[in-house]
Amino acid sequence: MQQLNLVEMRTQQECIQCIFQDEITFENAVELIPEWLAGHNLKIIECIIGADRISWQLQADKVSWLHFEALSQSVWFEGDIQSIAHFLDHY
Repeated sequence: MQQLNLVEMRTQQECIQCIFQDEITFENAVELIPEWLAGHNLKIIECIIGADRISWQLQADKVSWLHFEALSQSVWFEGDIQSIAHFLDHY
């Protein structure tokens, strides 16, 4: 199975945009992103699948969200970005 390789994080106001080396599609995001989150010790509380977006509610130090938007293939965190950055740096 393909594993995601994070190549860059961009902090923008209240979010962290994640740039991956790998192509993420609506079809494979449901499997790849939860595995990547688990590898960073981020616990998924809930997953919401919409028409063109998948959102995962996460429990880090505080509740945060990770979103994947299919049309732009964008991935970003919202919420407690300091806590998320800590998890991404240390795992």
